Amino acid sequence: MLGAWAAVVALTGGGTVMLGPVRLSSRASSRPAIAALALLAAVMLTASPEQRRRGLVQARELADRVAPWLAAVLALALGATSAMLNEHVAGGADSSGYLSQSRLWNAGVVSVAAPVYSDDAWPQRGWLVSPLGFAPSAVPDRLGPSYAPGLPWLMALSAIVAGEPGRFIWTPIAVALLVWLTFVLTRRAAPPTVALAAAVLVASSPPLLFAAMQTMSDLTCAALWALAVVAVTRPGPGATAVAGLAAGLALAVRPNLVPLAALFGLVAVATAQGSWRARVARAALLGAPMAAAALAIAFINAQLWGGPFASGYGANEDLFIVGRAPGNLARIFRWSQETAGQWLLLGVAALLGLAMTPRHREWRLGLAVVVGVLVSYLPYALFEEWWYLRFYLPVWPMAAAAVTTVAWLALQRVFGAVAPFVVLASAMAVVSPSLAAAARVGTFDLWRGAQRYEAVATHVAATAPRGTLVLAVQHSGALRYAHLVIGRWDYIAPAALDRTVDTLAGAGRQVWLVADDLEEPSFRARFAQARRGALDWAPLAEARVGTARTRVYDLTTPTRAVAPALIRMGAAMGPPWARRSAGAAK
Repeated sequence: MLGAWAAVVALTGGGTVMLGPVRLSSRASSRPAIAALALLAAVMLTASPEQRRRGLVQARELADRVAPWLAAVLALALGATSAMLNEHVAGGADSSGYLSQSRLWNAGVVSVAAPVYSDDAWPQRGWLVSPLGFAPSAVPDRLGPSYAPGLPWLMALSAIVAGEPGRFIWTPIAVALLVWLTFVLTRRAAPPTVALAAAVLVASSPPLLFAAMQTMSDLTCAALWALAVVAVTRPGPGATAVAGLAAGLALAVRPNLVPLAALFGLVAVATAQGSWRARVARAALLGAPMAAAALAIAFINAQLWGGPFASGYGANEDLFIVGRAPGNLARIFRWSQETAGQWLLLGVAALLGLAMTPRHREWRLGLAVVVGVLVSYLPYALFEEWWYLRFYLPVWPMAAAAVTTVAWLALQRVFGAVAPFVVLASAMAVVSPSLAAAARVGTFDLWRGAQRYEAVATHVAATAPRGTLVLAVQHSGALRYAHLVIGRWDYIAPAALDRTVDTLAGAGRQVWLVADDLEEPSFRARFAQARRGALDWAPLAEARVGTARTRVYDLTTPTRAVAPALIRMGAAMGPPWARRSAGAAK
């Protein structure tokens, strides 16, 4: 009982309960864990050798019976947490880009008309009106979604079934599926208790938790690749077809993982059993969905960007540079230290060793996943924040399965039947520092800050005069999602701000600016020589989230001196599900 309570506190952070005037609090998992170990040691010392042996066998059997249920509960709990604390808004580039594109698919179109408010040539004029997640299409006066279509396809499908809220279900589903598939994958080579330890490592990982609280494609991609690995190692054409479908969808979600798709297909076919005809049939079942996804993406790229290998991200030779690989490798090592993710590095090393053994095809497929992900992302852009480990999330189930399996195999020689418990205890020891690392960057409060996107867009839509052009960068996606005409101030020439605003004012149009307080220094620096660049007058309105501010300025007449209107932030800053309920009640 004490051990179970220690596990609950470690995974949830504990809590406080008031029983009348009595306050009961449990925040540290170490105390019940130590008490449980002390009690267990006392029992073991007073028991006879035969009693100890029988007790260990019974404990092992009980743990193995309970482990699948605990893994399922853990997966469902994490999925529910993601559903409740996810942002549930069209906010920054990722969420607004995916959500807006999914709406386009529901409407049966792949691009939108670009509003014209300058005389610049296309595509310069196109960039001026491209919100985050969009770019000027190869077709003049049309904007195309920059992101891959896989997740928007799924969002569009779920919206048909469940309406607008249905677009947000995929991150909770993906995070729950990823944790469960980690258990299933590990169970192929180790006891259920060890598989539970692997699921705990993945479920408590800060990059996974950070991604679980936002509407992005990383978790969906990772879950689909894990499903492909698990399915392809099961017998029968049905399982192979599921693996091919999962891999095809994963490729549609993240087309840059083509190296991973190629390695996965090659290893899956090369390690399969049976005649050459059976292997050809297997290759067809695997390859057909991936080929269909590739062809669909190539067709969309040709329509939007003028070529099958072009994209809204820019030229491939600028996106991927081999010389960036050492820097990204160094960042992976550093970020792993910052997030208590040393097990990830050990897991990749363990996976390399296991892949050399003839048993268990999963390890070779897992190594193919690791190599494919590294080849795809090491040459990619350099970032400084650890949450960009989310790009590598397809590696997590493979690394967790490998490190726990190798630890169990090694510890069996010392601890015998107790080895699975030692592995599980070691995994639980990682939970507390992992959750602390996630909490330090506000992972579980991301939804609070994200409310500003919806609140500001709603306020501007309700108060801006007809025809107003709203300049923005970080909020450009959310404002476009609210059907407002936006302009990107970061594409206006430094010397052209005043001329642009005056020209539009002469045509009877107002120009507003929406900017987070972190963006204002960049705006001032870019337009330091412009009369309006100083932003030294009172804003029209202001949204407040903690100490952060988002302000709405009138650039047309920059003389306002009265205090700004305060933009309301949901229903008393309640959590997302409470805000939705309050909104429905109104």
